[in-house]
Amino acid sequence: MFAYTDLDKSRITNAVSGTNDFLTSKDCIHEFRQLEGLRRKNIAYDLHLRTLSEYIKTERIPRGLRVNLRPTLFSNDADFCKRWEAIINKCSTDLMLATMEHLQKSIPETRVSADAKEQKIRNSFAGDVVSGGMEKLTEHLDKFRMEVQTRKRQKFQRDAMDYATGSVYRWALSPDQTQPPLPRLF
Repeated sequence: MFAYTDLDKSRITNAVSGTNDFLTSKDCIHEFRQLEGLRRKNIAYDLHLRTLSEYIKTERIPRGLRVNLRPTLFSNDADFCKRWEAIINKCSTDLMLATMEHLQKSIPETRVSADAKEQKIRNSFAGDVVSGGMEKLTEHLDKFRMEVQTRKRQKFQRDAMDYATGSVYRWALSPDQTQPPLPRLF
């Protein structure tokens, strides 16, 4: 059976020339990507919080948070269906409020983490590298913010249309009503 000895290991590794500093040097691109991830998270959380707040104020529920339960018994009883809808709306509203409450706690934590990461970058790399990276980061984040705002605005308007047409819950439509075609968002 063949096996390298400790002497062989030393002989082979000591024969390697050059420096291995590249293995431990800091990578500014990696650091900026981490910072971008934290800043994106903060933007997404902030916009989500403000959007949910507007849904609560307008007493609407976004499609993604509507409870997808429909009455199987007494579905022809309008009074029962109204109660059913009130119960699931309350559930959805409570879920929205719980999410908002958690976002309000998480946003400052995320902001502190991002600020600490930015300070670490400023302390670790040359000023021109940092300013160039921060400029690109700002461009990326502005684009990201605009994309998220556009998507949230489209969904908010779509949900407003659901309420305007009375088609929030498809099961609540009478048999002679038809669901309006859904607009494509992409």
